[in-house]
Amino acid sequence: GWYVYRHGAAAMKVADRFVRTGTPGMPDIGAVKGGSTIYIEIKAGKDRISPVQIGTFLSLESHGATVIVARSVQDVEELCR
Repeated sequence: GWYVYRHGAAAMKVADRFVRTGTPGMPDIGAVKGGSTIYIEIKAGKDRISPVQIGTFLSLESHGATVIVARSVQDVEELCR
């Protein structure tokens, strides 16, 4: 099967400011199987992809990864066939 992992982006308040973790624009989920790498950005409703995400997705694809934006489970199932 696939080795699936979630990118741990978060924000927390430290003293009087917020600190963000993770890499800006990285998709929510990554998966690896047999030398293939896919990244899945999960969007709901009318959520849109940001310019930073577009740049990151293009960079990942230029290195051989597949990137999809999933709005349903079916979107992911189609990719994994």
